[in-house]
Amino acid sequence: MNRLLENPGHFSNLDSDSIEAINLFLGTEIPYNESEGGDIVCKAWDDQKESGRIEEIYSSVQDGDYTPARGAEKLCITVEEMEKRMEEAGYRFPIYK
Repeated sequence: MNRLLENPGHFSNLDSDSIEAINLFLGTEIPYNESEGGDIVCKAWDDQKESGRIEEIYSSVQDGDYTPARGAEKLCITVEEMEKRMEEAGYRFPIYK
């Protein structure tokens, strides 16, 4: 996937059928806009990658692999914001004393 993301030209000529197939096989919901063509696919890949990164950090904090402070640092947010976002996403924020 990284190889595809690093060369966005691969997506510049995708039609609606191709995007529909990507959505079906990957379980994504990439919208298709004729005027934007493949550009929106590249953004969707980037968004998906970032979403996975955030979930991995939440999971690592929940499991104790990262402290809440380290997780917040990785996301460039406060610990309080980290707690709020984790709870909104359905993760359990650990209690540290």
